[in-house]
Amino acid sequence: EAMMVAFDNAKKADTILYSETLCKNIIGVLKTYAHFHGIKLKAIKAVDGETSHEDLKNQLQAGGVAGVIVQQPNRHGIIEDFTGFADTCHEEKALFIINSVAADLALLKTPGEWGADVVFGSAQRFGIPMYFGGPSAGYIACRTEYKRTLPGRIIGLSKDRLGKPA
Repeated sequence: EAMMVAFDNAKKADTILYSETLCKNIIGVLKTYAHFHGIKLKAIKAVDGETSHEDLKNQLQAGGVAGVIVQQPNRHGIIEDFTGFADTCHEEKALFIINSVAADLALLKTPGEWGADVVFGSAQRFGIPMYFGGPSAGYIACRTEYKRTLPGRIIGLSKDRLGKPA
């Protein structure tokens, strides 16, 4: 859904770049969504197990990129340095998206500090049971200017059965 936020906010861009260091199951989900929405996916090369900033720059300069997805820590367990990534993305009008496990954010630099526009990840590590394989809890957050483009999530105020705000 974070990929869809980037795609839906792009004027003419139809490509999403993703780091080769993303978990393979996340890449699989991206490919499934992309296939059915006409999105082109391209991998950003990894160098020594980390996302290549140079390859990112080169691919962004080619144009047509709506968003860039990276992961912290990555699938190799490496805590990457994303200094300058958001600026590089924003110069080319692409959103910077980070996949991060919520529990890890207590110790790591937050996606907001890296300049991320959208962040998503798992909250299962807070001790929520897997319920026989899923579904488990996850989260998605974004900058204020994108909150109305989250797919069907922020819709307004609800009331419980007693009429109290929920």
